[in-house]
Amino acid sequence: MKEEKRWLSLLAGFDQETDDQAPLVHPSLESASANDRFGGYFYAVLICALMSIMALALRDLLDPANLIMLYLVGVVGVALKFGRKPAILASFLSVLAFDFFLVPPYHSLTVEDTQYLLTFSSCWSCRS
Repeated sequence: MKEEKRWLSLLAGFDQETDDQAPLVHPSLESASANDRFGGYFYAVLICALMSIMALALRDLLDPANLIMLYLVGVVGVALKFGRKPAILASFLSVLAFDFFLVPPYHSLTVEDTQYLLTFSSCWSCRS
């Protein structure tokens, strides 16, 4: 039981045995310069733009529920490479791009079908 609690606390980012909080900065960015740190945000925007282009090309062939997976792969890639904060930006931009380009009515942030609200919330929850 104690081991389960320790794993849960480690997954939450807090180690009860050492009373240390896990770093919020990706380890590779701790000693990086400001240009390197902002590069993650640039790549987050770039990845979202590339995923949008790919999704628009596939919009007539695939269901929107499948197209959101392209964005999810991009967000996970940004998170693995650049850390939490660029991943949050990528998640936010991906949901906005998905809604704007791929959810009817197109080129609007209005949601016609309420089932997409669950899709948006699940994508935003994947950001961290």
